[in-house]
Amino acid sequence: MKESDKRGFTLVEIIVVVAVIGLLSLVVFASFEDSRKKARDTARIADLEQIKAAVQVYGVTYKEYPDSLDDLVTAGLFSSVPEDPINEDEYVYTYDNNESCFSLTGKSERNESDIVAGNCPE
Repeated sequence: MKESDKRGFTLVEIIVVVAVIGLLSLVVFASFEDSRKKARDTARIADLEQIKAAVQVYGVTYKEYPDSLDDLVTAGLFSSVPEDPINEDEYVYTYDNNESCFSLTGKSERNESDIVAGNCPE
């Protein structure tokens, strides 16, 4: 056979190309997942700030903080209380009220710390 009649790829070349494509897709998917976590954390921060503002409005209106976040719905400040984007047990927003201040907490996915909003001194 002539040199010009030999066309195509060898098995080794195909394996190398598949391995490179696989490696690149792993990098892309890893960064994509981190972006999704960052987006959910941003949503958590925004939700907690909205809840904080509603609790403060409730406090000014009723001269006391609500006993629970459901009181914000009853007062017409929310149609429903915002829920965590994942809404699993460890990612639920918590609310603590001790007459003089309140604290809201959510769990961050990226750095596994708490996201805190409220007016209690730290």
